[in-house]
Amino acid sequence: MKKQKSNRVLLCAVMLTPAGAMAEVLSQDTFSAYTAGTELPGQNPAINGYAGAWTDVAFGDAEPAVEAGSLTYAGANYAPGGGEKVSKLADGAGINAANSGRVERLLQPSLTATGTTTGTLYLSWLFQTGNENAVANADTYQTLALWNGSAGNDAARDFEAGVALGDFATANYGFRVDNNAPSNLNIPRDANTHLFVVRFNLSSTTLSDSVTVWIDPVLGAGEPTGGVTVTGKDLVWDRLALSDYASNSSAWDDIRWGNTFASVTTEPVVPAIPQIEAQPVSYTGFVGEAYTLQSGAIASPAPTYQWQKSADGISGWTDVDGQTANTLQFFFIQYADNGFYRVVATNDNGAATSEVAEVSVVYPPPRIQTQPASVSAPAGGTAVFSIAATALGDLTYQWYKGDDLLEGETAATLTLSNVQSADEDGYRVSLSDNGGTIIDGFPATTVDSEVATLTVFDPPSGLFSHDPFSIAAGYVEGILPTQNPAIPGYTGAWTDVDFGDAGPAITSGSLVYANPQYLGSSGDKASVATDITEGEITAANSGRVFRLLDPTAAVNDTTAGTLYMSFLFQSGQETGATVYQMLSLFNTNTADANRNFDIGL
Repeated sequence: MKKQKSNRVLLCAVMLTPAGAMAEVLSQDTFSAYTAGTELPGQNPAINGYAGAWTDVAFGDAEPAVEAGSLTYAGANYAPGGGEKVSKLADGAGINAANSGRVERLLQPSLTATGTTTGTLYLSWLFQTGNENAVANADTYQTLALWNGSAGNDAARDFEAGVALGDFATANYGFRVDNNAPSNLNIPRDANTHLFVVRFNLSSTTLSDSVTVWIDPVLGAGEPTGGVTVTGKDLVWDRLALSDYASNSSAWDDIRWGNTFASVTTEPVVPAIPQIEAQPVSYTGFVGEAYTLQSGAIASPAPTYQWQKSADGISGWTDVDGQTANTLQFFFIQYADNGFYRVVATNDNGAATSEVAEVSVVYPPPRIQTQPASVSAPAGGTAVFSIAATALGDLTYQWYKGDDLLEGETAATLTLSNVQSADEDGYRVSLSDNGGTIIDGFPATTVDSEVATLTVFDPPSGLFSHDPFSIAAGYVEGILPTQNPAIPGYTGAWTDVDFGDAGPAITSGSLVYANPQYLGSSGDKASVATDITEGEITAANSGRVFRLLDPTAAVNDTTAGTLYMSFLFQSGQETGATVYQMLSLFNTNTADANRNFDIGL
């Protein structure tokens, strides 16, 4: 076991924290949660890894103070922390108690080292010595240090780094471990800002700890090689101290702890005071809908949230009971939820308030799910119009023919019997929802459907459609798509379907049917040529076309009576394999689900 460096008798409770169990970023202090222009002693922001307030140590009367503005580091890939810095002003009068000072702050167990701590810790910070009086009054002692016990007892000093002409025995930047021989970092002191990075390898075995220190390492390519390493040590500390005993100005900033090199150099710094990163978005909609106002803040320690509401978005903000997450969910927005909302993110260091989002809802009109469809019906037949809709309250209906109200037609379905040409017109329905009346006494909301037309035609008798595919009927030899001869029972042109690239085409000569009783045509025919590559069925030898039927041949839910259809068909059977050769009837479109009848091979 490693020996504790203390001449005191202590009763200790030790928390063993395996390196693999720690989060990469353990602590970040950018001095942003402090009071600028005030010395550190007594300041106690909530910074992960620290316990209690900064404390003055009997080292002089001029302790480091928080100063506005952060140090700027010129090295590439460093993630700056922003915030403020801790500094001491230059004093050309010499080095004495009036211009020297030391402060310390206790560390929580996650950042301390005891005789049983194992694993790896990384520590980094920015440091600048102004070097204004380097000739007349040298940099006697400007360091960041780790101590075990009071920083007023030099024997308890475990690690220190910075500039110290006498203690480090060099005018360069350096460090010292365990109050023993110092190490030279071989960078001359100057007025620039420098990045110090320290790796502590901790073991429970005596004299097995090591320390590696880099100054201004190359960042962005993983942990660098090099640095200056000291081995064979027993490291024990419980506090961090900043000391200035020099007539030159000094400053520290961005003190970070982590368990990887990147976590203390290139990973973004989480601010100590909450910062809003995601703003809530205003919403305009209808009563009864669901919506979530969402915001988000970053901070260390993590913030808590409280949503607030105001009638005008300016004053009179009050807490929304129970809404203490970063989201405010409305599962069923009510009219009373109208207003302005914001969220306040708070931790021990301060608070941040989001932008204001407005929620504005009104009672919705009925929502039509299925519009009435136009209908064609034979004279004397029946026409049916229907609508499907939803509402918050009770739905009422009123049907119209043109602009004329149809008395008594107050259902979701309008049925017209024995229709005649005089019934041809546009039909619509007006829907009303009394949800707002029931809940808040508002007038009912209304909406009109689209207009559906009724077409009445004379019922067919005998043969009413014959398509001989003849040149005489208006066809031309070639593919069917876009051909539009006037054939009774059909409307519009033949249309290609995305089924392949070889659609049926008009070819000369009609099919010959052997039954002498059949009354054949003398036209041409629609055909697809043989593809002699047996077994290969591809887009290059497949195709589909369709043509719309007019009301005399179309069938709907109210069609009654008997229809006959006939056609001639021939499959050449040249290659023996027939996958699909059909005449089909579809409804609405040619999707397979809408195929109503097909016949062939």
